[in-house]
Amino acid sequence: MASNNVYMQAMLNFWDDELARAVSDLHHAETYDDRGAIEWHEERVRWAKMKINDIRDSMGSKKGA
Repeated sequence: MASNNVYMQAMLNFWDDELARAVSDLHHAETYDDRGAIEWHEERVRWAKMKINDIRDSMGSKKGA
């Protein structure tokens, strides 16, 4: 079970980093009013938040088991 927790923590770190990169890229795209890039980075932000919530939910439900 410990290896699963390490894996889940690594995945959480990955998606946290991806969220930070996506937000930074979104800000950059908004600065230059690049509509295509804005839509793409908004989707990256949405996806990263969804994955982070899924991982946190999974980690929380397994701790109580």
